[in-house]
Amino acid sequence: MRPHDESVSRVPGRRADQERVGAAVWVAMAAVLLGVPAALSAAPAPAGTRPPCAACVALAVPGLEAEAAVLQGTRLAGVDVLLTDGPAAAPAILRAGARAWIVVEATDRARPSVRGLTGVFLRVPQEVSAEQAVYAVRTAASTLRGTNPELRIGLELSDVWLAPDRAHVVASYLDALYVPERMAAAPVPAEYRGLIRWIARPDAGLLDAAAGFIEERAVVDATGRFPSLASDLSVLGGWRWLSGTANGNGPPFRTILDLGARAGMSSDGMQISVMDPWTGMYYAVTGKNARGVLINGGQTITRKEVLRLYTADNAWFLGPHWEKKLGTIEEGKWADVAVLSDDYFDESKVSDEQILDIRSVLTIVNGKVMHDELEPGSRRK
Repeated sequence: MRPHDESVSRVPGRRADQERVGAAVWVAMAAVLLGVPAALSAAPAPAGTRPPCAACVALAVPGLEAEAAVLQGTRLAGVDVLLTDGPAAAPAILRAGARAWIVVEATDRARPSVRGLTGVFLRVPQEVSAEQAVYAVRTAASTLRGTNPELRIGLELSDVWLAPDRAHVVASYLDALYVPERMAAAPVPAEYRGLIRWIARPDAGLLDAAAGFIEERAVVDATGRFPSLASDLSVLGGWRWLSGTANGNGPPFRTILDLGARAGMSSDGMQISVMDPWTGMYYAVTGKNARGVLINGGQTITRKEVLRLYTADNAWFLGPHWEKKLGTIEEGKWADVAVLSDDYFDESKVSDEQILDIRSVLTIVNGKVMHDELEPGSRRK
């Protein structure tokens, strides 16, 4: 192993420090919690062959109905909701833990003002020319991103967007593509590959629709159906580390790996706790939540598999440049290393429950010792 390249160290300002520390974090496993599956290309498996996925389904519904359902206790946490009558109900949907989307006409005045709105789908009037349509989408997307950089931008597919040259121009402005029912049989240009695809399945059963893959959303029409959908929605609400139950409360780790998908482990919870990888590793290996209750049975993975998700597999997501520098301990890669308090791989000495107690006793970043709990003289030079 070698110290970090000087070329990286010369990056101006805080960014250089962030990149160096970030690399150390990946290799020392000091960050992580949820599995992040890469794009999958296989067709959805038959219903009932794997757990329902909250991120694989979206509900299309008028705002008033969605608000009423929330007031009646319907669980929408973790579910995408496409409000078909505008943004008025978005605040209530967001408070319920759902992700709120709306459809807006593509103009340079397309500026949804709802704070926290997850995303918008741009719709182009049929009477405009192809050139006007392209200009409208590019202008609206740029305007919306300038107003809210976190907003996700989608496009409602219509005949004008089936031409590969137009698709090529607008695809780079987009995060998602909505395929309405009338366009279900249309050949979607390859230029849209990589966008999350929302596919209208208005009459589908909710759990059947949720048996898709993470890069797709099956858009189910929930108009007038909330009473019958309530029990299914309770299953789709995502997993909760502190209070999750056995009903659909975990990422399908085993399924993802068995499918051969690219995957890694990461976290978005550092604002409320330390970046402790062992919490996520314990959960992935045991399927148990913070109270020791099994909530993800049948989807557990091995210690070796989860360690790789935290390290080498994460390096792949950063691209070829970084993959050559970090992710594994080998000659030529950055000297960012953590020596652990216990033998993580020896299950006879470290039980699954004891995974939570593992810590670093020696941390090296950029070839320098940053943390050392070893007794004097015990460390090899």
